[in-house]
Amino acid sequence: MEKLPSYTIPASRWRSKYAELTQSADNEHDVCPTCSHVQNRAHSSSTRSWLALWTIATVLFGVLVVSILLLARQYTFNCSCVGESSCPSSTSLLSDQAFPHIPLRRVVWKVEQEFVDADPIDGQHWGNAGDEPDPTAWTAWDDIYDGSWVLVEPDETLDIPPGVPIQNFSVEGGGSWRTPKHGYSPSINHQIHCLGWIKHYLMPSRTQDIDYEHAGHCVEYIRHAIMCQGDLTLEKPENPTRWHVESIAYDETVHVCRDWTALSSALRATSLGFEYADDRSLIPFDNSDWQPWRPVVPFEAI
Repeated sequence: MEKLPSYTIPASRWRSKYAELTQSADNEHDVCPTCSHVQNRAHSSSTRSWLALWTIATVLFGVLVVSILLLARQYTFNCSCVGESSCPSSTSLLSDQAFPHIPLRRVVWKVEQEFVDADPIDGQHWGNAGDEPDPTAWTAWDDIYDGSWVLVEPDETLDIPPGVPIQNFSVEGGGSWRTPKHGYSPSINHQIHCLGWIKHYLMPSRTQDIDYEHAGHCVEYIRHAIMCQGDLTLEKPENPTRWHVESIAYDETVHVCRDWTALSSALRATSLGFEYADDRSLIPFDNSDWQPWRPVVPFEAI
């Protein structure tokens, strides 16, 4: 058998084409710069990915913590409804947005004798018998009450249901007032109205018999208003002795109240009046130009 000649590739030829696959720690960057570049790029990309995930996780955790704290604070301070079936999510009503923001003020209560002495029914805005108002009739009570009604547009998103359809009342009564707004009675006006009539019933000079049904309604309404506000101002007895501690000195006590100047301005800006037509039907009119005879500051702000 013929023996095939052997052939050996010179070492110099393959060494020039192929790089060593192993290298020492000292020359790893010099021997394989391409491999090192790929490894460093992969490592850098992995680091950035983990950093992005860590950042996102941290932000989400922070948002979760803040949300929990806000919910806890809302529940603690705004939701103390022991025994109630549900708690309001805010200390204000959505319908409050129908008026400008009314700030709170620390105020000093003072006795105003003109309110004590006057019969509200002697004023211009209190007689509900349908007589034309006397423009010269005025008491201190007229400065805080110009009627029960205001003009507001219904809005389901603010929980404001339909009220008195002013446009319909006006057109049906021969008027021409076209407005999408309806008539409503803010509770503060209802409260003052009821208190004024109770005051009238207590006056020795009253000219009308007591309407006990109306008086009972008003006392019940004022009870609700008092319990709703829940004023916790501490009042001290006046000249207390071991035998007498009943008289309470409320004059000069400090209370937290809604700013009456801002509140009365908001009510006047939307004030709504009614007058009687010949057939005794009610015709609404814009009463927003009404102004009190004097600046009313029933509280001294501090």
